[in-house]
Amino acid sequence: MRINRPGPILCFGEVMLRLGAPPGVRLVSAHNFAIHAGGSEANAGALLAQLGRRVEMITVLPRSPLG
Repeated sequence: MRINRPGPILCFGEVMLRLGAPPGVRLVSAHNFAIHAGGSEANAGALLAQLGRRVEMITVLPRSPLG
């Protein structure tokens, strides 16, 4: 059985982000960040996108200044 659908692959879950502010600067007041992404759903989606598939991520962000 072969399924060939034109729509995107949907990834559900969290995107784990590690945000790093410059030394001595609070995260909330920083103007730039060093960002490192992770999480199994995000990693799987990134790999599929690198292989040429159309991928979309569905997630929820917290209600906070960083969200």
